[in-house]
Order: sequence, then C-alpha cells, then structure tokens
Amino acid sequence: MKRLALCLALAGCTTAPTFPEPDKSWASSSGQLQYSTAERSVIGEFIASRREGDFRIEFSKGGAVPLLRVARHGEWASAEGAMARGRWSGLAANAPAPLRGWVVDVPAAFARAGGRMEVPGAQPGEKFVFIFNR
Repeated sequence: MKRLALCLALAGCTTAPTFPEPDKSWASSSGQLQYSTAERSVIGEFIASRREGDFRIEFSKGGAVPLLRVARHGEWASAEGAMARGRWSGLAANAPAPLRGWVVDVPAAFARAGGRMEVPGAQPGEKFVFIFNR
C-alpha cells in the first residue's frame, strides 16, 4: 500500500527540463540595463541570447559581479543569483512575483527588440530599460 501511495505521489510530480546552453545558432545581444522597482534601481550589463522557445539573460554589475541569471525553455524557467535570492525553477507562469517580470515579460519583449527597449514589469513600479550595444 505504501508503494502504491509513493508511486501515485511521484506520478503527479513534474521535473523541469534541461535548459539548453546558447550556441552559434542563437541570436545574442548585449548592453546596459537599468532595472527599477518602487524600492530600488540597479544599472548593470546584460548578455541575452534567444532562439525559438528558448531565452537566457545574464545581468551583472561591472561585468564581474553576477546579479541574476535567467533561463527560459518553453513554459519552464529558472533563475539564480543575488536578485533571485538564491535559486528558483518551475513553470514561468508560477514564478514568484519578484521574478515574474524577468521570466515572462523580458523574454517576450526580446522577440521584438530594437536599439532601446522599455519593458514594464509584472509588479507595480517595475521597469526594465535596455540599451543595446551597436
């Protein structure tokens, strides 16, 4: 009986897929990012890579201090770093409120990126301002 209960419990669990690493088939861009919320504003550098259904962004201060790394693969997302308060992974739609803008709004905006891009975030007062390197 205990085995049956364990099997049923495990059958309801879904594990996140392996997130692919960017390669030369991905479109990449870099530049400056000003991330602001009602409480704070952080300016740093970003490197973003995308391919159909996949997205990855790394945000750092001075290029040497990693702040946040976000990966998106279909409906799945992961985030890690100081701004993620550790590590999180799961369905993007279920991301914690402070990460929702990073895992939902930013990847969607990069599909139509230009020389400068402003993305309103999911939280009140949250905004992402990207300035791309030429």
